[in-house]
Amino acid sequence: MKKIRLISLICVLTLLLCSCGAKNDLAASDSAMNGSNVYYDKSYDADYGYNSAPEASYPTKDDALAGSDISGSGVDADKIAESERKLIKNGNFTIETLEYEKTINAIEDLIASVGGYVQNSNVSGTGAISSGYAQMRKATYTVRLPADDFGSFEEGLSACGSVLSRYVYVDEVTDYYYDSEARLKSLQLQEEQLMELMGKADKLEVIIQLQQELSNVRYQIESIQGTLRRLDSQIAYSTVTITIREVYESTVIQTPPKTLGQRISYTFSNTWDDIVDGVEDFVVFVAGNILLLVFWGAVITVAVIFVVRRIRRRKTKKTVIAPQQQDDNE
Repeated sequence: MKKIRLISLICVLTLLLCSCGAKNDLAASDSAMNGSNVYYDKSYDADYGYNSAPEASYPTKDDALAGSDISGSGVDADKIAESERKLIKNGNFTIETLEYEKTINAIEDLIASVGGYVQNSNVSGTGAISSGYAQMRKATYTVRLPADDFGSFEEGLSACGSVLSRYVYVDEVTDYYYDSEARLKSLQLQEEQLMELMGKADKLEVIIQLQQELSNVRYQIESIQGTLRRLDSQIAYSTVTITIREVYESTVIQTPPKTLGQRISYTFSNTWDDIVDGVEDFVVFVAGNILLLVFWGAVITVAVIFVVRRIRRRKTKKTVIAPQQQDDNE
């Protein structure tokens, strides 16, 4: 009885170990499919029944990590020289101007002087429309310019018009960039290994499996290469959005009042400005619509006179009819 229990226990432990090993193999396979680092596995040749080049000719995971300065948790940005950091710098600027055409020309000249180009632009407003009212113009430029010239470009914008707002943001992609490079090198090594195995394979099923693995590795290589090209473009060239607004009067930026006297003076000044603006608006309305006001005034006056006369006539008729009725009754 004890022997049966012992054998049962051994069988259970064996099954547990097998299941754990299968889970690890699945995890390793999923990691390779998701584009993680791929390294030479010593048992790879044995699985396919081949004895390829000596193990010393293939880099191990430790060798790859040591050669690329990549740790398991990613690149330590603090240990990387400033020149080797990967930064994406972009910005948004809002400018107002009294001289719209002059400002537009100055900004376009500034873009050309730093070696940038306009990626897209949008202009609205015509300055004047058929109804006779002025329509303020507005332009939005999306500009790509060398990241090294971002500072000089920003300084030049202040000479083109009044900069109302400035928003500059930097994204550091150092860790992601160097991790991607490390994965790319590992996948390229894996590709070379698969090509060597393909040259030695003489069984159709083995060749098909190797082709599938090679296709998967090449897909991951192309994906990472595309990502690195995209990052290189964003790092080398900053994206700047510039909004130019045409105004008739420059915006005055005032310091917020702090003391009681300043607050009273600030409120009184705003109230007085509102009164003056209201009176001016009323005068402009009356002066601008004087003909229309005279016309409707005349129409209303004629209508009132007509109604008053009708009312008086009715009252007169009632007064005359009433004494006649009294005489007839007598």
